[in-house]
Formats: sequence, C-alpha cells, structure tokens
Amino acid sequence: MNSLEELKEVLEKTETRLIDLESSNGVLEDKIKAYRTAVKSGMAAGFEPDAVKADKQFGTLLKGVVKKSYGNKLTDEEVDLLERSPRATKDEGEPTVKASAATDLTSDATTGSYNVPTEIWDEIQRSVEENSELIPMVRTVPMSSLTKTVAVEDTSIDFTYVATQGGDTTESAPVFAQETLKAYTYAAYVGVSEELMEDEVTGIGEFFRNVIGQAYARKFDAEFLTGSGAPTTGLMNDADVQAVSMPSGSPGFDDLELSDFLNMEEELSTRNGALVKAGWIMSPYTWNKIKRKVDATGRPLIMDVFNNAAQKSILGYPVHLSYQAPSSSDDSNSTPFIGLGNYKQMIYGARIPLEIKYFPNTSYMVTNCEAFWRFRWRGGFVISLPENFAVLSTSAS
Repeated sequence: MNSLEELKEVLEKTETRLIDLESSNGVLEDKIKAYRTAVKSGMAAGFEPDAVKADKQFGTLLKGVVKKSYGNKLTDEEVDLLERSPRATKDEGEPTVKASAATDLTSDATTGSYNVPTEIWDEIQRSVEENSELIPMVRTVPMSSLTKTVAVEDTSIDFTYVATQGGDTTESAPVFAQETLKAYTYAAYVGVSEELMEDEVTGIGEFFRNVIGQAYARKFDAEFLTGSGAPTTGLMNDADVQAVSMPSGSPGFDDLELSDFLNMEEELSTRNGALVKAGWIMSPYTWNKIKRKVDATGRPLIMDVFNNAAQKSILGYPVHLSYQAPSSSDDSNSTPFIGLGNYKQMIYGARIPLEIKYFPNTSYMVTNCEAFWRFRWRGGFVISLPENFAVLSTSAS
C-alpha cells in the first residue's frame, strides 16, 4: 500500500464484498429451507408429484363426464381429457372397440362410457399395488377376445455333453401345456349426490382413486387366493396343489409349528424348479400368529421378526400378506390358509382396463337427487401349474 487512501479503498471494497456475500448466504439459506420444506411435504413450487397431478386430473375427468352428460360447457382441460383421442368405432356387426391401458382416453359414443387415460390409470394402478402384494408378482398377459389360450411350460429342455468335435447332439424338446383364460366382468356402482358433483369438492379424484384401488385389489387377490369356482378357483381351493395338513390335534391357525413349514417345503423340493423364486402367502392375522410363536426356551420361532422386520421371511422364503387370504373368521379345522410357490405361475388376462360411466337419469335423481358412477373392468384368472404350489391346512380335529 502506497497511501492511507489506497488502504481505505481496499477496505471499502472488502466490506462491500462481505455484505454481498452475507446477502447471498441469506438467499441461499432461504432456498435451502424452502427445498427442505418441499422435500418433507412432497411438494415444490411449480412442481406436483405424479400422484397429486393424477388425482387432480381424475377429479377433472369425473367433473367433465358429469358436465358433458348434462350438455354443459366444458373447460379446456376437461375437453382435453375427454376428447383428445379418437372416439371408439363400431363396425357393422362388430363389438365396440375399447382402448387398452396403454392408450389415451377413448369415448364410446354408443354407451357413453370412458376408459381412464394412461397417466391417471398408472396412478390408480399404483394405488392398487399399494393395497396388494400379489398383483406385482403374477404374470399378466393381454387379452383381445373373450378367451385366450396360454402356453405354459410343463417339461423343460436339458443340455447334454457333446463328447467329440462334430459329434451328434441329443434332442431335448420342451413339453408345453395349455391353459385357457376366460375374461369375466367385474363391476360396481357408487351413488353420489348431485350436489357433490356440482360443487368444487377438494380431493374427489384422490377419494375415488383410493376407493377404486382398494376394491380392485381386494377382488384381484380374492379370485387368485380363495375363489370358489364361481367364476374362478383360487389357490386355497385348487384340488391339484400339494396339500399339506397339520398333524391331528392342530385345528387352529395358532397351532402352527416350524415342522409345518418344513413339510410344505419338502413337498415342493422334489418338483424340479418349484422352489425357485418361491414365497409364502397368508393373511396378516396368520402372520401375527406366527410372530408370536416361541420355542421351548422362549425364543421367537421366526427370528427374522426381530432381526429384520422389514424383510419378512420364513426358512429364507419371503412372506407376502393379503387380507383376502383366510383370516380370523376362517380360523377353524380343515381350513387351507397358507400357500408356498412361485406366483409367476398365476396368470392374469387383462381384457378391458378400468372403465367409468355416469348415470344421472334415474328415478333416484328425481326422488333423492342421486346419480351413480359405474366402474367396470374385465379380466381372467388361472393358476397355470397348481401342482407347483403347496397349501397348508389345519387338521380335521
């Protein structure tokens, strides 16, 4: 420094930089706080999680269907949701073409029904899977007609050692069995007041998404697990599974012992590949019974309950829970209630995805100001290789 003036000038510049730095730090701190709040709440300025966006769109779709049924003017967003894809066509003598879950919304001009758009259906499906551990595990195939024949492996091929260069290879042809899927219709209708659909009700899309998702998951699991043959036969009632019975004097779910699980594993151990990617399936009620079981020294029968509660397993096979598996009301003698196997051998035929229709013109609208939503889907259920599953039943007495 050559002079006091120069020193003052440097000091002023330094102070100015410090002030700017403090100001920048303050802005940065505010941004960090905002980002933390956004992360904790799942929201951020100008951003909506897919589920929130889909719920709003679903609510808008429902409102649009109602307004269109009355001939009222639609908003641009409602028009976009209701009419952005071509209407379904109906050729002479042919059934109405329906959109699949992978396509945009399609309106059926003949019946007035709508298929849910892809982005909304994805979130409904997420809600469905949140309520079912089984749905993501089964094999899903598309169906374009009432019935569909599906090839399933019965006997696999084997590789053989070729002893010399140019030597003969051995023929090993796989054997395939066939299963026939038949699509059945599943539907429900919900009564709502006219005022509910007229008013700007917050969260109506989320409400219907959760109601539909939970109902869909319950029916899906029930058909695969406890279907009684009308129309489908579920795992617990399939006569071709490897049936394992608890020993005499074990008529209740609370009589479970480790040997029962070992016996189920043993039944599948002699079937080539049956235990690959296998898992247990049972009700939460049954799992709670198992968690409480202790050995002669008072130690938990299932140690994983305390070692790693997040990963439920028995004998190294994961445990899957379903409220549609036999539960407290079924706890009795001669009751099948636990399954073991690879759930990819359960096949779901997806015929028609979720479809919605609004019915305002009924006698209930006159007497009660009540309209109805109908939700409908079509699908088929089959267990391709039931002999590769083991099912445990309580004893007869």
